[in-house]
Amino acid sequence: MSRFILLLLAISVIFPSSVQAQSASTDNTARVGNHFLSLSGYIAPFASVVVTTDSTFLASSVADEKGNFVFSNILVNTGLDSLCLEAVDAKNIGSSFTCFEIDPVRANRKISGIFLPPTLGLSGTVLRPGSSVIASGYSMPGARVILNIGDGIIIDTFADQDGYWSIELSDLPVGKYKLFATANYQSQESLIPDRKKDLEVVSLINIIKDNSRAILAILILIILSIILALLLRSRRFRNKIRRLLGRKPVPVSSKKGLHHEWFIGF
Repeated sequence: MSRFILLLLAISVIFPSSVQAQSASTDNTARVGNHFLSLSGYIAPFASVVVTTDSTFLASSVADEKGNFVFSNILVNTGLDSLCLEAVDAKNIGSSFTCFEIDPVRANRKISGIFLPPTLGLSGTVLRPGSSVIASGYSMPGARVILNIGDGIIIDTFADQDGYWSIELSDLPVGKYKLFATANYQSQESLIPDRKKDLEVVSLINIIKDNSRAILAILILIILSIILALLLRSRRFRNKIRRLLGRKPVPVSSKKGLHHEWFIGF
């Protein structure tokens, strides 16, 4: 019996209980941060929002059906003075990325009324002559969306009841642009995004220059095809081919040859 008790004691020392092991693991987990930070604002219905600082993930959330989002009790370090919020709309059409500074965190804090810029996506990155590119995304339902194209070009529209907006771009001056969108909702201006979308507008001359080698090759093939077609229509040329193949040539008519025959020299 004593041997059995000693065996049990040995097992308990070597293999601690699951509760004890779990407690030890919890105690060894380092707490990241010193204060709780809560954020709230609005973007677009059902948009996904991620909070980062210095490329470090802090939290993520999804806006409700009205476009409001809330982050409660994010554990942050003392002295935190900047935040970045990235939003992606529910349809994955576009995104927005915005960073802003805050007063250094010294205690628990709540920041509210954050109006994130509309999400923005482009149907293409190159606008060619005669074509168009659609800029679209989501914002708060009924919000006025302002699309900043560059070189003083600004186009605005209104988001529909679902928050969706779109603008068709065409006939823009040739050049390279960096597009971004802002919004006005209930007299409040949204933040300005830090990331912009690239759009290049090219002319017909640009297209020809960029594809000059391919165009030249096509022209040469067309010319050679025309010459070959004319040669094949010449009976004398066909007879020369037949002789090369060791076949009997077809007698040439005494009539005057066609214009293309004497032009080529057969």
